[in-house]
Amino acid sequence: MKITVIGGGGVRSMFLAKSIAQKAEKLRIDELCFMDNNKEKLRIYGGMASHVANLLCPKMKFMLTTDSIEAVKDADYVITTIRVGEDEMRAKDERIALNHGVLGQETTGASGLSFAMRSVPALAEYCELIKKFSKPNVKVFNFTNPAGVVSQTLRDMGYDFTYGICDAPSGMLHQFADLYGVERELALRMSAPFGGGIGRMRETCGAACGLFMLAGLENGSTEAGDRKGKGNNYKLVQELAAEFRRRNGSCVCRELLGITTGAPLSPTPEARTENYYKKRPCPEIVREAAAIYCDHLYGVSFRGDDGDENADGSGKGNRDKNG
Repeated sequence: MKITVIGGGGVRSMFLAKSIAQKAEKLRIDELCFMDNNKEKLRIYGGMASHVANLLCPKMKFMLTTDSIEAVKDADYVITTIRVGEDEMRAKDERIALNHGVLGQETTGASGLSFAMRSVPALAEYCELIKKFSKPNVKVFNFTNPAGVVSQTLRDMGYDFTYGICDAPSGMLHQFADLYGVERELALRMSAPFGGGIGRMRETCGAACGLFMLAGLENGSTEAGDRKGKGNNYKLVQELAAEFRRRNGSCVCRELLGITTGAPLSPTPEARTENYYKKRPCPEIVREAAAIYCDHLYGVSFRGDDGDENADGSGKGNRDKNG
């Protein structure tokens, strides 16, 4: 299997190479190629990545190149992580936004629009080369910011072999776990039973359950007689639930999926294939749940099912002060 990284001269290249090399034998990755059009950065950061990969998996072939055709030729998977205009243009874009009193951040800030305008044409050129020179069933995973806008645009342009990903954790709860000092593995174990509408019983949606668990970490009471503390927590849960229903139509798994009441239940989850996600709204619902909690953290007032504002949006609680 060949994996190609377009943008292999970035400062994170060494860490990406480490992660891939550690799993190379298990995943049968026998070739890794880092490509970048900046020769000097590729020499420095790509060279560091090459050294790490060779230490961890000397059997895996590692190649550095500035030739895009050579990079994507016969690739099974391609990771795109580019910055058109490099750091100089990022700094310029963000300063322009900041000078106008607007958040300049490269994903959700104003600069994300200009980043996308520069990145999409460049990525489209790479996609054309990938279609021509890579394996027929190649898949492209896009890390280029703003990842959501760029990835959706590429798919809208017809590049349906592209997928948008981010290096944030994949589950609802452990996306925010660090905020409260909760270990990733513990967060995953705690939230595992809520999949499939709680143990695949199609009851309360797992993404909604993740929201409610976060509410517990935020301001949950630890004393049985603490009526005020419990009331504050229940209030937050009800506000999050109302906003979840407003955005998704329901908090109940079977209703979100359109499953008939009384349908036979099985504890065995379906295989997570491409077709599975095409017929499920789950990824979008998880993203919406994460957005709801981000809105809460940033002090956005929610509107309940009846349209009335029902949250003070304080966003204050038990979060780690370093968060």
